[in-house]
Amino acid sequence: MHMGPRDAAHLLFTVCLADAATVALLALVTAGIDGLARRVAVRGSSVSGALYGLVVAAAVGYAAWALTSGRTMAAHPYRCPAVGAAVLAAFAAGAAMPGVLVRLRRARRGVRLTVAGGLGVGAGACVLLNATLWPRLYPALHGLLSGAAVVAAVGVSVLLTRSGKPAGGRGRIVAAGLASALVLALLGVPFADRLLSPPVTANARAWTTAAGRWLDVVPHRAVVVDPVAPRRAGTMVPRRRVRAERMPAGSTSDDLVLLTVDALRADALATYGAAVLDMPALDALAAESVVVERAYTPAPHTSYALTSLLAGTCARTAFEAVERPRFELLPELLGRAGYRTAAFYPSAIFHVDPERFEPLAARHFGFERAVESFDPAPVRLDQAARFLEALGPTEKGFVWAHIFEPHEPYEGDALAPPDASARERYRAELRRTDGAIRTFIARLRKRGRPVTLVLTADHGEEFGDHGGH
Repeated sequence: MHMGPRDAAHLLFTVCLADAATVALLALVTAGIDGLARRVAVRGSSVSGALYGLVVAAAVGYAAWALTSGRTMAAHPYRCPAVGAAVLAAFAAGAAMPGVLVRLRRARRGVRLTVAGGLGVGAGACVLLNATLWPRLYPALHGLLSGAAVVAAVGVSVLLTRSGKPAGGRGRIVAAGLASALVLALLGVPFADRLLSPPVTANARAWTTAAGRWLDVVPHRAVVVDPVAPRRAGTMVPRRRVRAERMPAGSTSDDLVLLTVDALRADALATYGAAVLDMPALDALAAESVVVERAYTPAPHTSYALTSLLAGTCARTAFEAVERPRFELLPELLGRAGYRTAAFYPSAIFHVDPERFEPLAARHFGFERAVESFDPAPVRLDQAARFLEALGPTEKGFVWAHIFEPHEPYEGDALAPPDASARERYRAELRRTDGAIRTFIARLRKRGRPVTLVLTADHGEEFGDHGGH
């Protein structure tokens, strides 16, 4: 992610604020581990090793199971054996930890420094990955990285201290420094919201907010942002404004096409006030279409929003009603009305809360034909067009295609510079999506058959607009 000097400074201050308290707390943990290590050295108990093994195995087992809970990995035949092997390996490593710790503490200074350096590099790598790798996705992965970073940092602290030695002048200076860092961190937490506005601080924000609320010193309020400036006259593309009661009903022989674009902001379109034409094809379509002035997503989440869209009710009601024999989704209603139905969407929409969406996923949202793939927008829209083109002269079709590209991570395209910011790469994704939709609309027009096209989004996208990410 590209960061300017101001963003980098904010990130640095935020990390320092969070880490100051963390380092002080690690000192207390280190003292406890130091005492435990000396007890293990004296007693040589295998019970301590088994306890370590159980703790490590439980943590690794939970993380491994969570990381493989996606639709593809959950159905993999080797999932259970792989997780089981990881748990056994973690138990063996954890059981060996007390003995290894004692030997390292007794090792020569050079050996201890080498191992401590390796652990320090590993801790830094975990922190870096946690801050930059899929910052809004896969909480189990971030929990694993955070836990590994803490364990590695504790290991560094243990290896760099001398066992059994009373704290001299240098030790008292270190203790005073840690205490001062903890006090400064606590004093600075109430002002943390001013440092946490850039979206680049997503994981640091989560940690600081959680720690601050645990200490009951962070205000439980939203970040105050400047009000949205009113649109200037003449910035909107002309379009038809038709009251709902006067909307043309459309012919019963029309084919129906529903296009949903993931994470498409309303203000990305000139028809809603965008100053830059990133999506000229959609703006041209809006100029000759009925444009809804206000449409609100039922949830800022793809799975829940699309469920509400296709069920005609809120997602919670759909979850409760989907097993009822009389409950019908929109594609099923249209199927009874004589439409051939097909859907083209990425399977990722079922990756979150898979157990809740399993009945809908098994039903394919009620479509007669469903193609789940990670194909890019041009391929997915080509599949939708070919389905319509294959219909017989007396057949009617209903097609839904969900375009995933604008969703993060923003890959951008050749039009975006290599050091482009997240917002710029998002706009590049929009331009690429607009090109695919332009080609699709041209194919619909070339068919010469009447078609009703509905284009919407599951939700928008935030770039620090309201203090979030």
